[in-house]
Amino acid sequence: MTYPTVALKLQAEELIRTGYPRVFQKQIASKKGKISPGDIVDVLDSRGAFVARGTANPYSRILVRILSYDPDESIDNDFFYGRLRAAKELRDRYAVETSYRAVFSESDRLPGLIVDRFDAYLVCQIGMMGMEVRREAIFSMLQELYAPKGIFEKSSATMRKPEHLTPRVQLIAGDCPALIPFEQNDLIFLNDVMHGQKTGFFLDQRDNREAVSRYVRKEDHVLDGFSYTGGFSLIAAKAGARVTAFDISERPLRIAQEAAARNALQDRCNFQQVDAFAKLRELEEAQAQFDMVILDPPAFAKHRGVLPNALRGYRIINRRAMNLLPEGGILVSCSCTQQVSEGMFLEMLNQAADDVKRELRLLEVRRQPFDHPVLASLPETRYLKCVIGQII
Repeated sequence: MTYPTVALKLQAEELIRTGYPRVFQKQIASKKGKISPGDIVDVLDSRGAFVARGTANPYSRILVRILSYDPDESIDNDFFYGRLRAAKELRDRYAVETSYRAVFSESDRLPGLIVDRFDAYLVCQIGMMGMEVRREAIFSMLQELYAPKGIFEKSSATMRKPEHLTPRVQLIAGDCPALIPFEQNDLIFLNDVMHGQKTGFFLDQRDNREAVSRYVRKEDHVLDGFSYTGGFSLIAAKAGARVTAFDISERPLRIAQEAAARNALQDRCNFQQVDAFAKLRELEEAQAQFDMVILDPPAFAKHRGVLPNALRGYRIINRRAMNLLPEGGILVSCSCTQQVSEGMFLEMLNQAADDVKRELRLLEVRRQPFDHPVLASLPETRYLKCVIGQII
């Protein structure tokens, strides 16, 4: 089959040949043939030789999302079914629970598709045109592969706007409770699928939560500064801690309280609706002390232009947290801001420690779990940082 073509500028060839799966409009020297949103196109080098094949969106600054480097590979329903099946086989082989990220976009060679599995339910996000025009086929394939009780789509405006797509939040198949109960870390959590952030719950912190539990001693007083629906709070309480948790929104706190009750941990958790930034300052001024402080704030930067402000924000909350810890106290500091590299994050922690004349000993520098794999050719897929450190 013959596809429309786009030819790369000479200076872009090496990057694309070595596996970078995104071709930007500014990297294109010429186009041949009509390209409609979602069409399959061939990417050629400056001499006209085949380089890759992918889906196109002429309305996006990323013109092509690469799917294959094989000129003989057809991009059809069998192709997408094979990719979905391969993603499932990876999780089937290594997952120890039935709640995990089932498809992670480009890392599973399915750009624009996120699928989170919460036991018997799937929550999906479609964020790119190439998947949008194949949505019905994709959902049918997921139904066949997983036989879920329900499939819910949570494609938010934030992720779809750059692709000129309108948001979609809807039930696709089966049924879906307002709060999906699921098991992770030997606890029952609740996924607020309709109103929660992204797919409703952050599965990517699973291994980090388990790691944190190893540093909790019975009757430790733990502060969870950005608790959301209680992921870190409940794991600390399960380990025997008394937990004080903050979130600025009422609904996530109510869900966290319900989850605590389901796990018979309500007496160990004190959830408070407050602005964590202001409360950290207040506690610092009151010279409050905790045995462990956990910071897992929302992303501070959506693009590189606000990176300095993001680093400044991280530095402020971490130095306040360090002042709430005695010698030997444990700081758990996380960042899901993709623009902040691990090196930047560690340097920020060192600066924060210097600000308050403390010394931070790094015990673990952790990342995202295997079901959120990192594509070596796409650094953007490596986004999560979780540092466990000790004040000495």
